[in-house]
Amino acid sequence: MSVQKIVTSSNTTARESHSSPRGQQPTELQDTEVLASGLCAAVGIVAAIIIRQILVVAGINDYVVAPLLTYTGLAVSATLLAWLLWFGH
Repeated sequence: MSVQKIVTSSNTTARESHSSPRGQQPTELQDTEVLASGLCAAVGIVAAIIIRQILVVAGINDYVVAPLLTYTGLAVSATLLAWLLWFGH
């Protein structure tokens, strides 16, 4: 058996085992995961907006050093918490 044939056959096997065929439709589970991720992200964004409004009313918003970073971190934290509460086992 030639080296060329061995290399070609091993590359084909590795390629087939690690990738899905082109044009394959996403499964129902993948669609559900995308929808759930978007829903959790929306919950996180809304939670960050609500927390910001509470901080503005309390007068703490003036003392936030990096508001963009702070509220983005709050949104990410709320998103991960929502994901954990809904889908954590």
